Amino acid sequence: MKPAHDQYYPDDIAQALCKIVGVTSEAEINDCTEALYQLKAIAQNKYNSDYYRTLYAVLSKLMEV
Repeated sequence: MKPAHDQYYPDDIAQALCKIVGVTSEAEINDCTEALYQLKAIAQNKYNSDYYRTLYAVLSKLMEV
């Protein structure tokens, strides 16, 4: 089984997160997407803290709600 942080793309997570909180601005959605791409890269680096992997995994679970 793949780790949760590999199941969903940052674009999808950003769209879901923004929908939940009511963000409709394309600029804010794009910023959120870029931040999630950076978070995913940080989470995939084994030398970084597990905190990043946990956060990305939790955000990924939004796709399952």
